[in-house]
Amino acid sequence: MKVFYKDKYTSELLYDPSSISFRYGAGVFETLLYDGKEIQHLDKHLDRLNASTRFFGYETYSFNYREVIFKLISENLLTDLPAKVNICHVMEKFDEYYIFISAVAYNAPLQSKVLRLCTYPNHHDTYMSRHKTMNYMHFLMAKKYAEKNGCDDALLLDSNKNVLETSTSAIVLFDGEDYFVPENENILPSIARDVFSQKHRIRRKNIKLYSLKDYEIFVMNSLMGVRKAEII
Repeated sequence: MKVFYKDKYTSELLYDPSSISFRYGAGVFETLLYDGKEIQHLDKHLDRLNASTRFFGYETYSFNYREVIFKLISENLLTDLPAKVNICHVMEKFDEYYIFISAVAYNAPLQSKVLRLCTYPNHHDTYMSRHKTMNYMHFLMAKKYAEKNGCDDALLLDSNKNVLETSTSAIVLFDGEDYFVPENENILPSIARDVFSQKHRIRRKNIKLYSLKDYEIFVMNSLMGVRKAEII
């Protein structure tokens, strides 16, 4: 597999073990869908990526992400296939970052599948959740917990048992008339949810875990789109 890193296309990635990205997970990233023809919502993802990069004190610069992504897709023989694209701003020093891009084949869950959710017992209600940082341990552990318990994903809560999101997706609830999303600001500003809101009016409210039985549950992200879900 070829990737792009430090202005080069390479299949042999050499990583500096003294860098802050290696030692502390310093960096931000985006995950995008290439649907076999086009990169979906690239501009929205870049806006979010650059906003997070600037939030953490790094100056962003102009770069032709689209050209590099399409070259990687071609080099990795993915031109006519769905692919998961990752773009990372790898912060190797406290004042500069390098761009890393990869593309691998992607198989989405069946559209008809209802995803099974369990509740992750550990809380992580912090401003850091507004950004996709490369220190992603909480979300990885939540996903691992779900799979260990026979589920597809884990529902994340704050300390007051208000619903936040899942380890991989935004959550939207439907009561038969209106769509609702969690009020808490410490969740990722979901691009999939933003696209969904262009067709459906969405209201914000605090959503308690016990109230989920009153709603139809949808989870969504940029790779799989919108899927129905249920709490196990």
